[in-house]
Amino acid sequence: MAPRPREAMSYASVVQGQRTRGDSVKTFAYTQGISFIPTTDTQAWLSRCAVGLVKNPADMGVALYAWSLHGYEDVRVSKLGGDSMLACFPGVDTMQLFLREEPDWVKLWFSSLKPWQNGDQAKNRRCWLSIRGMPLQAWCSEFFQLMGSVFGQLIGVDSETEQRQCLEGARIEILTAQGGTIEKNMEVCVAGERCSVWVVEISRIGCSYQKHNSRAT
Repeated sequence: MAPRPREAMSYASVVQGQRTRGDSVKTFAYTQGISFIPTTDTQAWLSRCAVGLVKNPADMGVALYAWSLHGYEDVRVSKLGGDSMLACFPGVDTMQLFLREEPDWVKLWFSSLKPWQNGDQAKNRRCWLSIRGMPLQAWCSEFFQLMGSVFGQLIGVDSETEQRQCLEGARIEILTAQGGTIEKNMEVCVAGERCSVWVVEISRIGCSYQKHNSRAT
């Protein structure tokens, strides 16, 4: 007696968990995600927090230090990512009073500062890029700014790159909305000559930059 052929199953059936045998179909739940309800402690913490956008991402460190410099040691400030930061106040009333008065120094460093709301999170991030294969004619701040604009916004240029101490590859820091690791082979045209440059995201270790003034404070 010939063996009975196996019943074919579609990819969707496998992923959704459908098992077919004759006229009988059994479906079981299969999901790739979780559902979470924030704890009371987490909600209480965020209710006394404010989200700030720093005018110049290169000044993030100074902007965070400004809080203690102006006597607000009881406000805990943290980097949220990109050009965003989170300020946690001792209480809700303290936060609301601060936001109503909004000292002048806040306006100097931050383009906005408002109470945290559900869904508030960093919309961008900072990262370093290495650019290899670029012709020496393009080794200037104008070209680095142009390259930064391809992926987001230029924040700064590494000191060794700025001073042309190492010409193996240029290193720049950018502000980008791209979530995944950046890695791209690009064709550029310099003085009528076409060439291929390799752009890849690198660690910030060993990198330091001269500030770029595209976003003045």
